[in-house]
Amino acid sequence: MAASTYLCLSLTISMFFVSHASLPTLNLKFYQNVCKKPGEVHFEQQCLRLLQSHPALIVVNDPLTFAKLFVKTVALDRVTKAQAYLKQMMNKYPSSQPIKECATSKYNTMVMELKGVLIEDPEAVCLVVQYAGDALNECQTLLADEKTVNVSSIITLNNDLKFLIDIVRRASGSIKYSNE
Repeated sequence: MAASTYLCLSLTISMFFVSHASLPTLNLKFYQNVCKKPGEVHFEQQCLRLLQSHPALIVVNDPLTFAKLFVKTVALDRVTKAQAYLKQMMNKYPSSQPIKECATSKYNTMVMELKGVLIEDPEAVCLVVQYAGDALNECQTLLADEKTVNVSSIITLNNDLKFLIDIVRRASGSIKYSNE
């Protein structure tokens, strides 16, 4: 074979490998894009594990549908269970104002705002998700001031909920608005 034939063959083979190497990043499903967070491999792995355990979520490619389905099938259930735990803690430690405030006002706000994702217009979804995150952050701030009760279990729950709210936030950030 002539040198030009080897060159042509090498170029063809190279193009084949290059085109196939870039395909996975071009064909990511929506849920995979939600989990992509540059520099945060742990978040990505945890997110993928969670979402892949919910088959209905991994087939959705519409951001608004994904956000609503995630809130309905995952987030609301976990927030409600976390709130029940906080209410038990509140009954166990009735003198703790931070626990009482988190269990009632802050968690009620989170539940209400997450339910808002299910009914709000697409333009408002990002805002209600932000409000849910704000309520959770306010709870964390209150717990930082708690000196008499070990609140580490509540802080762990809150961190888990931050993760869930972050997933909803990342999904809702992809929503295209009707006026765009």
